[in-house]
Amino acid sequence: MTNRILTTILFITFSILAYAQGTYIQGRVLHQDEPLAKANVVELDANHRIINQTQTDDAGFFTLNVSGGKTSIRVTYHGMKKFTKKIGTQT
Repeated sequence: MTNRILTTILFITFSILAYAQGTYIQGRVLHQDEPLAKANVVELDANHRIINQTQTDDAGFFTLNVSGGKTSIRVTYHGMKKFTKKIGTQT
C-alpha cells in the first residue's frame, strides 16, 4: 500500500487566482475520495529548489502563494510517492 503512486490516488483541483499582492493556487488533495490532512504542497523552481510551501488543512484544502515563472507544484504525503505538476505561466 505504501508503494502506490500518488498520481493514481490523488485528486487535485487547481485554481489560479491573481491578487494585487501576487498569484495564489488553491486546491484539494484527496485519497480515495477522502481528504489528505497535512499533505505537503511546495512550489519548486526550474532547479527543483523549494520557493514556497504549505500544508493541507483537515479537509485537504490548501492555498499556496506562487512566484510565477516556470515552476512546479509538488505534493508529498508520508508513505506515498510524490506528485509533481508543472504550472509554468498558465492562467
